[in-house]
Amino acid sequence: MVRKLIKNQNSPLLKLTPLFVLIVTTLIVVPLGYILLRSMSVSNRQNLLRFESKVLRLEKAERGSQALEETSRDDPSPASTESKTQPTQTLKGHSSWIYAFAISPQSPILASASYDETIKLWNLDTGSLIKTIQAHGDAVASLAISPDGQTLASGSWDNRVKLWDLATGQLKSTLKGHTDDVKFVAFGPDGQTLVSGSYDGTVVIWDISTGKKIRTFNQKAPIISGTISPDGQTLAIGSNNGQIKLWQLVTGKEIQTLKGHSRTIWAVAFSPDGQTLASGSQDRTIKIWDSSTGKELHTLKGHSKAVFCLTFSPDGRFLATGGYDQTIQLWQVENSQLWQTFKGHKKAIWCLQFSPDGQILVSASADKTIKLWSVSL
Repeated sequence: MVRKLIKNQNSPLLKLTPLFVLIVTTLIVVPLGYILLRSMSVSNRQNLLRFESKVLRLEKAERGSQALEETSRDDPSPASTESKTQPTQTLKGHSSWIYAFAISPQSPILASASYDETIKLWNLDTGSLIKTIQAHGDAVASLAISPDGQTLASGSWDNRVKLWDLATGQLKSTLKGHTDDVKFVAFGPDGQTLVSGSYDGTVVIWDISTGKKIRTFNQKAPIISGTISPDGQTLAIGSNNGQIKLWQLVTGKEIQTLKGHSRTIWAVAFSPDGQTLASGSQDRTIKIWDSSTGKELHTLKGHSKAVFCLTFSPDGRFLATGGYDQTIQLWQVENSQLWQTFKGHKKAIWCLQFSPDGQILVSASADKTIKLWSVSL
């Protein structure tokens, strides 16, 4: 019938096309869509809703960064030396954003995590890919390697934490306890406990030998980032409300709240001696805090957009930062001066870490690459 109407250009119904489309949409398309939605399993409908929620969250974050870019065009940036150094290696293999990586303290192995739901194991000496692990049912957003270099922990948007044998890539156990994205995982110094933090606002301390919860505490705000002090006594948590909370890890007691940032805290890191804490924010600044008193010591301004990651050099003299503006900035901690700027990534930088000897700085990006930079500190 529709074909006859189209062929008959003088048909009076064609003159009522808008009304005709409205009637068809109301009587056929909408009910059909409803029937299809109802025919989906409960789990599939939940997955669809969770996916839409994550897309909206990413779009909101990107709009926020774009808005910050507009407000920062007239902000002066400190003078620095832009390094002409090219990365010594570029590792390629992931098919989507790389959110996190971890370097083994015992061997030249790097594990990387991606939105493509995989974990890849690399040989840092040769740059070769060792193994690809089909890890989770959603984006893998966080990684940590135990102090003895034997166990790899991963946290995902599928709300789960998994433990892997780093040497073989075999799954050891799956830890279930969160109800939203797992934003960070971190081993305690003894390697016997693992801490995970989630967008659901909870922190869980796990016994990795049994896979059971030791303690759970709720900070009543979505968790974005987290780290454990070198002595294993203090946990620092960054949230989307611009605040950092310090917790006593053994008791789960809140110690203090650090206020100074105006936007989401994307990254937190303790210095190697544990005396200072660094934080990176959506507000484009990095702050250095006295970890015992909570006093703000310095504010570093150099990035033109959100700061997504930061890491101290092994000797604590330098702080490397990266973010949405695609640059890596290397700061002298003692005088808060910007020392060097590295450019090479084509999209946001999500993760940074120094090699154990401090000679190599590793970066991972939304451009699907991992880059190794030779640094002379």
